[in-house]
Amino acid sequence: MECPTSQKIGGGGCMNETTLRKLIQIEASRRGYRLLRNQVGKYRLPDGRVLSSGIPGTSDLIGWRTVIVTQEMVGEKIAVFAALEVKTFKGRPDQEGKQENFLKVVRLAGGIGKFVRSVEDIP
Repeated sequence: MECPTSQKIGGGGCMNETTLRKLIQIEASRRGYRLLRNQVGKYRLPDGRVLSSGIPGTSDLIGWRTVIVTQEMVGEKIAVFAALEVKTFKGRPDQEGKQENFLKVVRLAGGIGKFVRSVEDIP
């Protein structure tokens, strides 16, 4: 399977998820989003304890996009919740469906929830 043009890096290789996530985060910021890295996983500490972080199924990037409200809505700004799940061209949603379910719940509540594989996928 060949890497799509949107994920190619110098030398013809394909970017990893960390690089892709950072590019998406920068471009989303230019488009009015404020997205934070939401690290989910378990990590062994030097003393042997296990640290669990994040909520399984939640997106890689969560935050908001500022929206200007129309006159009918008093002209105020509001923050619309946004969740972007970053996937490389080979990446797949989790098998349990937790990621897709989380994005669906965000959309049903009026937020922005989407899988993104390139900066072009940012809504």
